[in-house]
Amino acid sequence: MKLNVIFWSLLAAAAALSVSATPAPAHGLGWNRDSGPWLGLSFSYGDGEPLGYGEVLVFSPAESDIPYQKTRADRQGRAAFQPDRPGTWTFSASDGQGHKASGQIEISADWLAGPASKAAAAPAPAPEAGSPAGPRPLSVALGLSLLANVGLAGLWRRGATRRTAG
Repeated sequence: MKLNVIFWSLLAAAAALSVSATPAPAHGLGWNRDSGPWLGLSFSYGDGEPLGYGEVLVFSPAESDIPYQKTRADRQGRAAFQPDRPGTWTFSASDGQGHKASGQIEISADWLAGPASKAAAAPAPAPEAGSPAGPRPLSVALGLSLLANVGLAGLWRRGATRRTAG
């Protein structure tokens, strides 16, 4: 009798939780497509072979000692960054084996305003989800069901042990 009451209580609790489960914020990564004045750089060795996965450092005109961006080139030796102010931007790329390239690019206020104003006029793309928004009610119910079954198996085993011992 006592086991029956516990079972139905657990089942009612699981049903109530699964119905009232609210989505929790996901702890994961998502992504959005950016638009704006991106500047692409391409790095290659003297024989034309791309500097695949080389380290790329970009320095803002405002801070020449702290990298504005630290990234890696893609397989084809390409990297991109989005300047946020006019001025002379410096960059360097290295393969970690002694080969290094560096340079400077002058970014004008007109260059920054041109693509940015076009991007501001265009509607922003809808963000695409990188992970589910939260627990689904069925997942919660299945998890609680598993916990209830484990608990009931423990009670059943304890009762069976008492019956054989007594």
